[in-house]
Amino acid sequence: MKRSIFVSLLALAGLANVVVPARANIISGSLSGTATFTPISPIASFDTILGSGEDSLIGAFTLEEHSLLTFITFTSPADFILSEGTFTEILLDGRIVHGTASGTGALSTDGTLTSDLLLAFSIGEHDPLITEDVLFTGVATGTGTVDISGSYQGSSVPEPGSVVLFGTVAAAVLGYRSRRRWFHRIGLR
Repeated sequence: MKRSIFVSLLALAGLANVVVPARANIISGSLSGTATFTPISPIASFDTILGSGEDSLIGAFTLEEHSLLTFITFTSPADFILSEGTFTEILLDGRIVHGTASGTGALSTDGTLTSDLLLAFSIGEHDPLITEDVLFTGVATGTGTVDISGSYQGSSVPEPGSVVLFGTVAAAVLGYRSRRRWFHRIGLR
């Protein structure tokens, strides 16, 4: 009996290594461009970023991002929250990627901008979700305009189907073992 359980557990562990290669791919890159801020109230403005970059997963791209900046402090540096962000990346091969953006940042009185954005997107309909943490710095070049540059790291989130497949197979193996024991108890082997 102990040997049978050990063999089943060993088979499940081996199956996990085959079925669930659910490791995230590390992604990195850089981006530069211009951020334009259009005030809509004393504490909020619309943000538009136009730029281009190079990504270790998707290669060269151009970017257009739109979001809402809400200032939460007004002393220098003025802290802000970036919300309701959406972006579009156009890849060299013509594919278009749409995603969401959110984050935090600060803008000092000398025009220095720092921002930490969280991006989430998927390249294709059946491709894994990709998340990136983008760190930007920039200096104001005019009223409402900041030249930005930044680097980022991210990862692709494993496809949930692999995990579901592993769970289904594990349940089937355990169910088979239970049924086998039940047949053995009633004498059907």
